[in-house]
This record gives sequence, structure tokens and C-alpha cells, in this order.
Amino acid sequence: MLRSKDILFFYYKSKYERKEKERRIAESPGGLDPCEVMESLPEPMRTAFESRDIPALQEAVKHMEEHEFKYHLDRCIKSGLWVPGPEDSKDQRPAETLASVNQEP
Repeated sequence: MLRSKDILFFYYKSKYERKEKERRIAESPGGLDPCEVMESLPEPMRTAFESRDIPALQEAVKHMEEHEFKYHLDRCIKSGLWVPGPEDSKDQRPAETLASVNQEP
């Protein structure tokens, strides 16, 4: 049986988590929660993001349909997980977008 102390704990925890989510959404460039976007990514893409491994991300892209990759990349941009560089353009194919990350000037 829950005690009043436990109920208060869960109430404040829930309130804190709600505020944190609102803060993350407010700070994102496109109004998406980065945590929710990260959780929704396909496993290989999520693992590459978490480890900040660009070659692994490029490999994950090779095994995805282009429309699927564009959907996830758009959500990553809107949540602030991916910040496009000046060489990233809308007309590039997804693999070209990621390939441009490792190119040196």
C-alpha cells in the first residue's frame, strides 16, 4: 500500500519530468522532444547517435529507404539532435549529406 510520502514523491517526480520535457521542447529548434526522437530512431541509427559515430551513422543510412531516412533526419534536425552544416543542402541525397560531415576543407 502506498503511503502519503510515496504519493507525494510520485507527484513531484511527475511534475518535474513534465517540466523537463517542456524545457527540452522549448529549447529545440523545431518543437520536438529530443528524448522522444532519440527513442523513435531505428536501433542502428540510435546507437550511432549515442556513440557519436559518423561512420556507423553512414552505414545505417545505407540500409534504410531514402524516405525513411529523410523522415528521421528531419525529426533529428527539428529536435536539435542534428545540426546541418553549411555544406548540407536540401537537394542532397541522405548518404551525401552524411558523407559531407567527414570531408575536410
